Amino acid sequence: MERKLFKYRILPEKVEQLHQWMQTLNSRKEELLQTIEHEKVYFENIFLLEEEGFQWLYFYMLADDIEFALEQYAKGIFEIDRIHLGFAKECIDFSYTAPDFKEMVYISRQTDRIIND
Repeated sequence: MERKLFKYRILPEKVEQLHQWMQTLNSRKEELLQTIEHEKVYFENIFLLEEEGFQWLYFYMLADDIEFALEQYAKGIFEIDRIHLGFAKECIDFSYTAPDFKEMVYISRQTDRIIND
């Protein structure tokens, strides 16, 4: 089981598209579940934060294999993935390099058994 936190800066002129994209994801939940199951992602959480005068997206992912999940997403097998890829190409500022987040994980024994059994 692998965990990863991603941080993306949104281009200032693309903030409206960001909100449209989030609404699209929320309205197409079944498709979203289909794609994350295909990617073997157990949990994905997205946070939006305004910081340093920019809008930032934080993605937290729990998956069998993060690299595999990202490869499947990049293939754009599902329409919702293609929408997501289009948003990313148009709205994310790829000149920004995210930090390498250090993590500390505390998880109950019961949850650990559920995840790892």
